[in-house]
Amino acid sequence: MEEWMRNCENLSGDDEDGESCNLLNWFGETEGGPLLERLEDFLEEAAPRPELINDVKDHLIDVVLKTTIDRIVATWSVATVGVQAQRSLNDFTSLMDHKASFMHRIYAEILQRGEWKPLHRSVYEAVNDVMLSVIPVAKEYPHEPQDFEKTLIHFQIKEFLAKFVMAAWMSYDSSSCGETFGAFASRSPPIAKIPTDLFVPTMRRLGMRDLLDPQWNLHGEWSEILTEMNKCGDAHIVFNDTADKVLEERSVVWRKARNSITCRSMRMRGGFMAGMPPPPQCFQYFPKCSVMECSNLETVTSPHPIRCTRCYYFHFCSVACERVANAFGLHDCSATPPEKAEAIKRETDAFLGLGRQGSNRVHESCNFCGTKRQNARGVLLQCTRCKNVAYCDKQCQAWDWNQAGHKLACKKKSG
Repeated sequence: MEEWMRNCENLSGDDEDGESCNLLNWFGETEGGPLLERLEDFLEEAAPRPELINDVKDHLIDVVLKTTIDRIVATWSVATVGVQAQRSLNDFTSLMDHKASFMHRIYAEILQRGEWKPLHRSVYEAVNDVMLSVIPVAKEYPHEPQDFEKTLIHFQIKEFLAKFVMAAWMSYDSSSCGETFGAFASRSPPIAKIPTDLFVPTMRRLGMRDLLDPQWNLHGEWSEILTEMNKCGDAHIVFNDTADKVLEERSVVWRKARNSITCRSMRMRGGFMAGMPPPPQCFQYFPKCSVMECSNLETVTSPHPIRCTRCYYFHFCSVACERVANAFGLHDCSATPPEKAEAIKRETDAFLGLGRQGSNRVHESCNFCGTKRQNARGVLLQCTRCKNVAYCDKQCQAWDWNQAGHKLACKKKSG
């Protein structure tokens, strides 16, 4: 298997401009070609055996996944990352994306062959293992709110993991059940339908980690993904009021917010959108942190601590995310006219409950350091217990609670 895969990796041909390139880089862009011809020949000669299924799984996890993670960490762990290093890393991760797609195509082809039918369940179990393999990686490289470098590595890894997972489940959804969908269009539906009892719980777990689709645009939010899965699953998936409800709400926000950020970015870069009226979503409030890859959503009880009071569009869940936005030139207020900024501010206030009577109040200053509301970098954080005071950040809240006496005052006011 390893030798055959190396031979496939070394295949070259002409790209759309007539220049020589590695064919694996173009897998997924066009249907057919030498790679699939070689795959068909390989499967014609290969005897159905579980070892081959395991070999593909091991290659995906030990070579594609682990090698890419090591490369990302090595690239971004140096003091200064030059343009050439970033370009080299992008080329490498792109190659690994296509390689993962090609490896899953091996499984997709096996699922169409009758001689492999006794092992079809084993194929789906292997795919499920591949998807689950990203969870410990995601845990190993978490979002670090105070650490710019570690958060940058987290975002780079998270983006790759989401593509790696998407290459898995999209290879066996309705796109490969008789419909045309790029390189994953199958000649006929798989003989064995997707075991929903196996895939759906795993996809829920990955979805809650925002690792199913980088943009949530392939099929859409979670409910639309379930609709696609129902077309070729072995049992109907019933939308539940626990995981599915929560994941639907989060995926809707992730999708809309990222579409909005993309629209603003395209207008900043010029191009075909430069002379067009800006889409409405360019000037809407979304509770997602304004860094594209970040999944953090603010709530009434936990608003983001950093907010631009000039445009009100940009808000960040952490110092690290603000630094990422500034480092890559993502925070640009010039695209937001004053009247749009005021509209976004109203939407923000409405969502966070600011200005309402009763439990949520507009506080004029930080109860510890005295920072005025208009000078704060974000929304003043209200004490969730007594709701009588607010702070400009969690540090001021901790100082006031532990050293300035609010701990006793809060108990008396809330008692």
